[in-house]
Amino acid sequence: MDKHIEELSSKSRIDRIKSKFELAKSYGFDQLTVPMPDLEALLAQLEAVQKELCRAESRGVEKLAKAFQSWAGEGFGDYEAERHWAVASKEALSFAASLRSEQNAS
Repeated sequence: MDKHIEELSSKSRIDRIKSKFELAKSYGFDQLTVPMPDLEALLAQLEAVQKELCRAESRGVEKLAKAFQSWAGEGFGDYEAERHWAVASKEALSFAASLRSEQNAS
């Protein structure tokens, strides 16, 4: 994904924009140069992009874990390498679970 899009949709940036938006709303509609519904729609789009990035990240880690697991069962006779891939798979699945729980918390 384009780094610029990632920067625009980062959670901290969205939170900063939201706080500035709320501050602007407190001044009243006549002080804003952009119509309120447009700003609200843009914020909603940014939040949707952030959630999709998080879901894509989780799916990517899960796919990586599956690849590691398949390499663990290849049967090359190199048991140390197979053990390594099995451990890597478990760690990747654990990381994916952590990502999912963070997504559900936010």
